[in-house]
Amino acid sequence: DGNLDSIIGINVWSNVFTARENTSLDAISFMTSNTDTTYTINVYTNVTSTPDTGTLYTTQTVSIANAGYHTVDLTKDVPITKGQKFAITLSSDDSIYLVADSNNYGSGTSYYFNGREWVDL
Repeated sequence: DGNLDSIIGINVWSNVFTARENTSLDAISFMTSNTDTTYTINVYTNVTSTPDTGTLYTTQTVSIANAGYHTVDLTKDVPITKGQKFAITLSSDDSIYLVADSNNYGSGTSYYFNGREWVDL
């Protein structure tokens, strides 16, 4: 069983990934609980620790009308090489209720921004 952490009132959250192969990131998927919300997607490459320690490769804004699971095609493909760390950061003016299972993914993979610094879930 995992350890579920929940935080209320989050506006910026992120996941850091390590590529298992050479690829091109052309879409991202995420779950929303809010309706009629605009999200800003940032993709960072060559991440060394927290999400924004890498190079900002692309930024995109999307409006999501309904709550649920969404896949968003990126307007700019992101080339990723095997072993490279990259981060996808989502932000919104509307706060969300974030729930994360900290035992399943380990440290250094899921974060939220508290207004001053990135907090590792």
